[in-house]
Amino acid sequence: MSLPSHFLLLLLFTIRAVLTGNVIRLDVGGTVFKSTKDTLMKLDGTLKTMLEEMDTEQTNGIFIDRSPEHFDTILNFLRDESVDLPDSMEDRKEILREAEYYELDGLVELCKSKIPETSYDINFVESDTDLLQIITSPEKSL
Repeated sequence: MSLPSHFLLLLLFTIRAVLTGNVIRLDVGGTVFKSTKDTLMKLDGTLKTMLEEMDTEQTNGIFIDRSPEHFDTILNFLRDESVDLPDSMEDRKEILREAEYYELDGLVELCKSKIPETSYDINFVESDTDLLQIITSPEKSL
């Protein structure tokens, strides 16, 4: 049984990356991720700056004091410059915060485009009676 050519090519690139020391170990909040130096330096941002400033051959890896929950999304964006965001607005907001931390402008813009702007209803106090109602019964709205 022979393997597909694209699988063999991927295997060769992986072996080459390991042998040349191009694989970087990232400990993100206690969870270990591995990626190539090329991927991590592909886009401008915190990770690229971090790798430019340190000798990764002299270290066992990099510790990043962040939650690992959405780091796989960060890595996938670095690999492909696009990513499918989850349906949950809370997850999208968390990914936005991580994208801002890692200074990934493209991911920041993608997240912002998928998070609706919040609108607020503003009620003005128009009389002393309304003000008294707010003070005495704040749970009631105007």
